[in-house]
Amino acid sequence: MALISQPGWQIGLFDCCAQPGGCSRCLFGAFCAPCLAGEVAVKIQGSFCVDCFVPMVAPVHCCLWASTRDRIRRVYQISDGSSCTQDGCLFLCCASCMLCQQANELDRRGSLYQQPAPFQQHQQHQ
Repeated sequence: MALISQPGWQIGLFDCCAQPGGCSRCLFGAFCAPCLAGEVAVKIQGSFCVDCFVPMVAPVHCCLWASTRDRIRRVYQISDGSSCTQDGCLFLCCASCMLCQQANELDRRGSLYQQPAPFQQHQQHQ
C-alpha cells in the first residue's frame, strides 16, 4: 500500500464511525482506548506494549499519545497547525475520538507496518 501525503487530516476528529474503521472501531476506542492506541502505534512503527500497557500503570497517556499523533503528522506531512500542547488538550477532552481518527487515517493512507497488532492476530485465529 502506497503512502499518501496530503495537507490536513482526511478523517475529521468527530468522524469516529467513518470508514475504514466504522462503528466497531468507535466502540473499541470508547471501551478500550489503550488497546486502540497500541494498534495505532504499531501502524506507525511504534510499540503496541508501550502505548497500550505503560499508560495503565503510569499517568503518561497525554504525552505518549500526543507524540504518536505528532509522528503521524510528520510522516504523512499533515499540516493542521496543531502543537503538542493542543494535542494534549485534545487528548484530555476526547481521547477515543482522537485515537479513532488516527487509526482510520492510517488505514486510509496506508500504514508503515502492515502486520496486524497482537490483539488483531488473536482475533484472526479464533
